[in-house]
Order: sequence, then C-alpha cells, then structure tokens
Amino acid sequence: MKKVLQGLLLGFCALLSTPAPLEAQDSLCVSQDSLHLPSHLFARVDTLQMHLWADSVLSSLSLEEQIGQLIMPIIYPSSDSLQIGHVEERMARGHWGGILYQKGLLREQVVMNHRLQRQSRIPLLIALDGEWGLYMRLKDAPRYPRNMGLGRQSNGRLLYDYGREIARQCRLVGIHINFAPDVDVNINPKNPVIGTRSFGEDPQRVASLSLSYALGLEDGGILSVAKHFPGHGDTNEDSHKTLPFVSASRERMQEVELFPFAQYIQAGLGGIMTAHLRVPAYEPEPIPSSLSGRICTQLLREEMGFSGLTFTDGLEMKGVFGGKTVDIGVAALRAGNDILLGPSDPDAMLQSIAEAVRRGDLSADLIRQKCLKVLYYKYRLIISQRDERASAAEIKQLIWTREAEQLQSSLWSASLTAAIRDAKTFEEIERKGYKRVALLEVGKSIAPQSSLKALAASGIRLERIAWPSQTSEQAKVMARLSSYPLVLVHLYSSQGIPTQSLSRLMATTPVVVAYFASPYRLSASAPWLAKSKGFIYAYEAVPEAAEAVVSLLDPATPAQTRAQSPTRVEDKDDPTAQMPGALPESAKPRREADQRALSKSFGLSHPERIDSLALEGIQEGAYPGCQIFIWHRGRTVYNKAFGTLTGELGSPAVELSTVYDLASVTKAIATTPAVMLLVGQGKLRLEGRVSSYLPEFAHTPVGAIRLRELLLHQSGLAPGINFYTDLIAPDSYEGALLRYRPFDGGIPLVGRAWGNPNFRFDSTFVARRPSPEYPLQMAEGLYLSAHFRDKMIERLAEAEVRRRKRYRYSDLNFLLLQLIVERVSGEPLDQFVQRSLFSPVGAALYYNPLQRGLSRESIAPAQRDSFLRKQIVRGYVDDETAACLGGVGGNAGLFGNASEVGKMCLLLLRQGKWQSKQVIPRSVVRRFTTTSNTEKTRFLGFDRQRPRGTTPTAESASLQTYGHLGFTGTCIWIDPKQELIFVFLSNRTYPSRGNSKIIDLRLRPMLHELAYELVRSR
Repeated sequence: MKKVLQGLLLGFCALLSTPAPLEAQDSLCVSQDSLHLPSHLFARVDTLQMHLWADSVLSSLSLEEQIGQLIMPIIYPSSDSLQIGHVEERMARGHWGGILYQKGLLREQVVMNHRLQRQSRIPLLIALDGEWGLYMRLKDAPRYPRNMGLGRQSNGRLLYDYGREIARQCRLVGIHINFAPDVDVNINPKNPVIGTRSFGEDPQRVASLSLSYALGLEDGGILSVAKHFPGHGDTNEDSHKTLPFVSASRERMQEVELFPFAQYIQAGLGGIMTAHLRVPAYEPEPIPSSLSGRICTQLLREEMGFSGLTFTDGLEMKGVFGGKTVDIGVAALRAGNDILLGPSDPDAMLQSIAEAVRRGDLSADLIRQKCLKVLYYKYRLIISQRDERASAAEIKQLIWTREAEQLQSSLWSASLTAAIRDAKTFEEIERKGYKRVALLEVGKSIAPQSSLKALAASGIRLERIAWPSQTSEQAKVMARLSSYPLVLVHLYSSQGIPTQSLSRLMATTPVVVAYFASPYRLSASAPWLAKSKGFIYAYEAVPEAAEAVVSLLDPATPAQTRAQSPTRVEDKDDPTAQMPGALPESAKPRREADQRALSKSFGLSHPERIDSLALEGIQEGAYPGCQIFIWHRGRTVYNKAFGTLTGELGSPAVELSTVYDLASVTKAIATTPAVMLLVGQGKLRLEGRVSSYLPEFAHTPVGAIRLRELLLHQSGLAPGINFYTDLIAPDSYEGALLRYRPFDGGIPLVGRAWGNPNFRFDSTFVARRPSPEYPLQMAEGLYLSAHFRDKMIERLAEAEVRRRKRYRYSDLNFLLLQLIVERVSGEPLDQFVQRSLFSPVGAALYYNPLQRGLSRESIAPAQRDSFLRKQIVRGYVDDETAACLGGVGGNAGLFGNASEVGKMCLLLLRQGKWQSKQVIPRSVVRRFTTTSNTEKTRFLGFDRQRPRGTTPTAESASLQTYGHLGFTGTCIWIDPKQELIFVFLSNRTYPSRGNSKIIDLRLRPMLHELAYELVRSR
C-alpha cells in the first residue's frame, strides 16, 4: 500500500512504500530523491530521523567519499595490530563504506571489527558470506547443514528460527549483512558451483524455505541477500573461473530461475546479488548479467519491482571479465548495481569511477542517489538499533549457547533424508530395539566420540569398524559384521565403495546405509543397494551429520532429533531421482499475479501450504506473528508458531507457549460454557428474563430481554457503550473527546472515530497506584475504583433496546451474561470458570495473566494505545470495556496459547465430556450448538457456518461448524461432523488497531480451508 505522506523536510516531499506507526505518520516526509524501500526491512523505521541523518551525512561527503560508500572490499580478519593498522590506512584512503570479511576466527574478526568501526567516521556495513552460518567463514563458529539437506523437509518455522539464530550471532560479531539465502534452483546435476548450496530443484520449495530463512534474518536485524540473480542453477561452469552460459528461454526462466526471486521481492525483503552469467534470453550482447542494464535495471527493478540494495558478485571473479567491458566499476553502477563487491584493486576502481563522473560518462546524481540509499541502510541496520557487541573474550560463550546447540542439532537431524525399503527395520530403530549395532565406516572416520558415549550410556553397544584396504582383512570384517542384528554403514565418499562385499552382507544381515556426499554422485537405486533395509542421505562428510545419523539409535535423543525427524520417503525409488533430470511439469510454478494464490499451488504438501499462507500474512503486514493449532479425529495434526511478537527488528520470535489476548473468543470458551454449566444445573433458563436474575433491571427495557436473546444477539442492544468516557474529567479537554473525522492532534480509533488524547482522568474513579479504594487494574499505572462497576451497570440499565428478535451483534449481551453468571454462581466470572471449566480440563487460560505470574515477555502485545491508556497494551486486556471491569469481562479478557484454547474446543467437540468426567451435560452442549437464530448466523453463544452468503469459516466446513472470531485477530472453529478443531491466534492489532488486512485478505477462512485440505490428505 502506498500512501502520500505530506510535510516538510528540507523542502522535499515524496512517497513512502510502507506505513508508519500512527503516532509518527503526521510528521513523516522523505526526500524527493529517495527510492521506495523494501517494506519488510523498513517497516516501522523512524523515517524522519532516517532522512535527517542520511541527508546530513551526504551533504558532508566529497565525490570520492560518496563513491567509497559504494565499494565493499574483501579483507581477511586478523587480531595482529600491524595488520589492522595496514587495513585502517587502506580504509581511510579508499573511503570504504563497508567490508566483507573472508576466512578467519571469531576473535580475529571481533578485534579487527571493533578497531575499524572506531576509526570510521561513518559506520561501516559489515557483510558475511555465510550461507550456512558464520562457520562458512569463521571456523570456530557453529556449523550448520548446507541447503540441499534442509530442502528435503518442509518445516518453515525451523528455517525461520535458523535465520533468527544466524542473525543473533551476526549481531554479536558486528555483522549487518548476510549474503544468503542462495535461492538458485539447481536443476543441472553438472553444476560445479551451486549444488548442495541450493534448497533443491523445485522452485516453489526453494522459494518457500528461502523466504522463511530470509525473514528470520531480517526479523533478527540482519539484511538478507538473495543470490545469484537471475539464477545460477542451470549452468555447468563456475563463474569464479569463466562466464557461464544460461541457455533457457524467458518462459522457462520466469517459471524456474526467477520464481524464488519474485517471491523474495513480493515479501519486501531487502537485498539481491547479481551474478556473472551470460543470459541471452534477456541480454543479447555478450556481457555478464551483472553488467547488463537490461537485467539489473529493466528486469530486476522495472519488471519485477525490486526496490532494495543490489550487490554485484565478487568483482575479482573471472566471470565478470568474460565480456568486452573494460571499466568494470563504471559498467556495474550504470547497469543498476548499488554496491561493488570485492574488486581486486578498490583504490583504482574508485579513481576510475570518479574520473568517469568528471568526464560526464557517469552521472554525479546517480552516485549521490546510490550513496543516499546506502546511508538509509546504514541507519536501519546500525544507527536505529542497538548493536549486540561482545568482547573477543566472551564471544564464544555468547554464540555457543545451549539454545544454539539445540537448534544446530535439530537442523542436522532435519537435513537427513531416509529412503525406507523395509519399514519394520526403521520402526525397530525408532523403538530403539537394536541394542547391539555395528558401525562400518568406509573412508576416513568422522563419527564423533560423544555420540558413541551417549549410546553406551543408553544401553546400546555400537562398535566402530573401519573397512580395511587390505583384501586379506576384508573377509575377517565381513564375518564379524554378519553376527550383528543391524549394521549401519557410513559412506564418506562416492569413491572406493566395496559394493560387492556390501551386497553379500545385505543378503544375510540387516543393513542401513548412510551416504555423506552429494546425491548427484550416487543413486539409492543402484543395484548393489537393492537388498539394503534403507538408505539415508546425509549430504556432507562432517561430524555433525554423522552424529545426527548415529543419534537415531539413541533413546535419550530429544524428540525433535529422533528418527521421525528426517524427511522419510517410504518408497523403493531414490528420493533424489528428480535431481539429475529435467524439472517435472508438476513442480513448475505458474505465474499468478496474486501472491496469496501461490500458497495453494505447485504441489506443496498440505502442511507447507499452511506454513506458506501464514508467512504470507506476516509479509503482507496482516499481523506480526501467529499460532495455528489443528486437531482431527483423536490427535493434533498441526501446531506451529510463526513470526515475531511485534514485527520489529530484533523482536523475539513467537513460540508455541506465547500467550495472546483472545478478545471475543472469550465469549465462546468462557462465558458461554459458564452459562451452559448453570443451565445444566437448573440455575438458569434460556427463556428466563434478565430481571429474573438481576432485579435492579426490573423496570427497564433491558430487564425484559431473555437469556436466549442475549446468546443469539437478538436483544436489540447497541454493539457497545464507551464506558471509559466516564473515567475522563469532562473539564480536562477542549472540544469533543471523540469525533468522526480527522482533526489536528487526533488519534485514529476503531472505524472512523478519532480521539482527543489531551485529557486527564477523573480522580474519583482513577488512581495511579493500587489501594483498597482502587483495586482494579486497567493498565500499567492505572487503577480503577471498585465503584466504577456500579457506574457501568447504571449505564447498561439505561441502554436503549431497539428491534428485538433481529440479529444485532453486541458486546453488551455478554456483559449482562457475565453479571448473571456471577450473581447466580456467587463467584466472579474468572474464578467460576477457572474452578468449573479450566481446571477440570487442565487448560492454562487466564484473565489478568500478569497477576497470575506470567511474564510480559511471554505475552504478545495487543496495541499501542496512544489515546486512552497511552502505553503499549501488553498483558492487560485490549478491549476497553473489559479493562474497565478490571480485566475480567464476559465479552473479552481471556488470554492463552493456541493449544490451551484447543483443550476447551475439544471439551465442546466431545459434547462436554473430558476423559471420564461429564463436565457440561451432553444435552446442554447439543442444544447450544444446534439452536440457531432466524438469520442462521448464530448458535447460542457461538458464531456459525452460514448456509448462504459470505461465511467467516472455510467453505468446506459443515453447517454444524461453530466458533467465534476475536477482534485482536483470533478465531476458533469446531466442526463436529468432520471432528475438526481449528484455532488461529494473532495480534493483528499491534501496533495499530486500524490494521484490517487480516480481514481484507480473508486470511482466517483461507487458513481454515487449508486445514480441511490437510486432513483430507491424511
């Protein structure tokens, strides 16, 4: 969405491609010369401050200094003072804007980086070429799998967490950019340079996993850089050594090579690296793609809409010299690149560019605009966020955390691909039934001793046996192996495999083979493997991969790293058989204009489709993060979390344990079940009138309303009352408190309302500290008088009743139900439902979670309330009416995570029975979930599937389906016919309640529909 933001900033005004926080919008304006910036990375940036800083820096730079900001040399880290001093001299002479460090150690990079940043007048952008983490360049950092292994699984959340962890480690070391992910679609088995660096040969899978990883990087405060544009996957030459040729047509490239880049761009991610390739489909001249304006500007920026930072691939590579261009730096900038990476002589390149500008061969305005753009990125990645610097002495301890090691283990386990020929053998492995196993290692051993010791401690005897090179010893080894109930063979190379001996062994002994090399060099369908019980691709001959394979035998291995974790293909065919051949038609992406349609296409597995759409919601700005829980016929089939708590850089990731404000879902899983209980006990009647239970309403129109009408929203009451206006001193503000059009200083509220924030609270009802007179907490530092509840009841009794028996949704209905439940039960609502409902089913659901001992960090924030409470609402109910009741409302106030909400849904699905106890009478649950209003839009206390018209549920939901939507971006749906429970939780209201994208895009019903597709596929 593009909105014109008017204001003054050095006489300029322009368009900004991403919305800003509401409180900042009126003051935003950007330079006329600025470009639209990637929406994900630059969301919620203080744009005014960014432009002030960048403009002030730019105005102080000479032409040579501006050009220097566009050059990123490659240097090797060192802790030697003389070596660092030499680099400092070069940096000052060349006015470097950034650095790409090459191979070294953590300490060396930290020491050098701290010194160079101190010497640089303008902060340096520090880059890492770390496709599989810091280890790719720093050999004492954690090592992670290459992409090919991870490309065989579909856990987008795991890849997101991977990106977040790499971002955390980068920030500790002082890195701002990671040249990752590699989004090349590797469809050429002879590719000498991409291979295992790619997520695979399926464009959709490559795009999906790449996006998850890139989003993790950028949410962690690191710029991701997709490479190598326009696609290096279908080459059989190495651009480090020559100029590779890509012969594909435009149509094929749009379907394969360009598809992951298109998805990356649509997600608003921030960096792309251009490759040195010969691509006649887009550039008829014999020049590298990195120097082609047709590719770097016309295709990438104009046709595909990329607005981020473009880096060349290394300019010392032979591929860039494959064309006729002499002045590489000038040509690369003219083509559309922003940063020139790794020239062999940075000083000479700077001078040649400066001379080209002075000659008029290159525009000085182009240099200025590119420099300004780089400064925007420096503000976003460095100035605007706290640098997680660590000293050289503590760096390893901070990087090698327990959580980092657990994630590392999970990733290596997920990188295994098992082709199962004999399911019984693998089931026995999973049951840990083999207590005596031989590990035959062919090639130089890499199996770590730690995993072998762990097996021994678990009662499994694993004997390592090296395959001897002498023929005389091989017969003895064969005889020895035949005595084991299971032989695990580790092949560390495609060379020197004793195929005949292994064939004979497989004829008499159960054998599972693990292969630690590129799958292109060996097929699991090779004749000598025909009698093996299974084949595991481990992809890399490294200790971490060997440990992941061996750990499959360990009963002490945590659940996420057991044998169910590797991608398993219960088929006799090679799971990578597609790799050497052409891309199958079913895997080719179609070119839909609407990104949301992509989630339902291209042969994605059904869990992947849900992952993809959930992530699209984050990318579209519909919510910062979410949880999705699906239960079907006896078990949980899906339970995942996505995104972050706030959507801001560095924000913690959403966990399965994260607690959300459930908003109106409270009505369905607290207030309505409470009414059910009392109806079942004979203490309430659906035909009873309000006045029968609340005598103070006896002489009011409200008193005549029946309970049935309240539950069906047929009471005739208005949608709500702004009770909070009575908390505000009427003489403390000028003009109207609420208006229905914008005004100076006004704060946008729900719908078209605007509020005047310049007021003070009435001390009769509000205090800043708790006391016996002010016991109810509304928010941080706001406490309400116990008498304010009486004031609310007075206003409720005065409410107008219009057109009873017609559907009109109203929160007031459930305030009355709350009062009735409390009066009849003799307990506050929160205590009654805790004792009678949540405790019997073991559901961890809370009113006022902070008072129940939950930490703020475990709760997703609901909104930035700049009008009433003037704070981030986090851990206190978002709904003002429930807040006025001290956080306990019949309409809202409940907090929980998706799986805990699922327990209450399961209680309802099972018609009130939990295990052997009938918590709510079966007949009452049946009555409430089948009695509908005249419009067929509600059951008693629940929303429902519509027989006609627009429905809030999936189209596949049966007409028996019931549940509720919540204002904060939540919903539950229970389908008794399909025995399906769907729970979706988010905080779409953060930072602004005005965000309606989750509704506009119909994300909740679309995700609900995918839940039906998931269970139909089972």
